[in-house]
Amino acid sequence: AAALDAWQRAVELDPRLWDAQWNLGVQAAKHGRHAVARAALERFVAGAPAARYAKDVEEARRLLARLPGGG
Repeated sequence: AAALDAWQRAVELDPRLWDAQWNLGVQAAKHGRHAVARAALERFVAGAPAARYAKDVEEARRLLARLPGGG
């Protein structure tokens, strides 16, 4: 829970911290915080530079599809 709070705070301070967005999304999903996970992963997919994060963006899309309400 403390890590989730820290990543949440980090992305509030700078939404372009792509590693923090990714970690927040993945860990929030694992802990059942689906709304937080969806928001972080959607921001990650929309903004993370493809040259560096292409593989993670694809994984984020798969994770989004598995979250409740995904598609």
